[in-house]
Amino acid sequence: MKLRKLFAGVAAAATLLGGMAFGATTANAAEANISSTTITVNATDANQFYTKPVDTADLQANLRMFKYVELAKYVSDGNTGVELEGL
Repeated sequence: MKLRKLFAGVAAAATLLGGMAFGATTANAAEANISSTTITVNATDANQFYTKPVDTADLQANLRMFKYVELAKYVSDGNTGVELEGL
């Protein structure tokens, strides 16, 4: 029974030292360009972009309308990165 506790202590110490060896660092992302106003939508079938039924004579009239809801703003001060600002 004493050996079991000893090995458990050794395993706990090894886990602790292993975690310290890798270190706990913060994640830093590359600076992102947030000035673009283009959103790209991909589809497996081109008909997904059209309303039903599709009038093939005037495809522009049948395009789906995508609307957005602004949930937050990305604010960059140029030095510390990008922060989310609630609405």
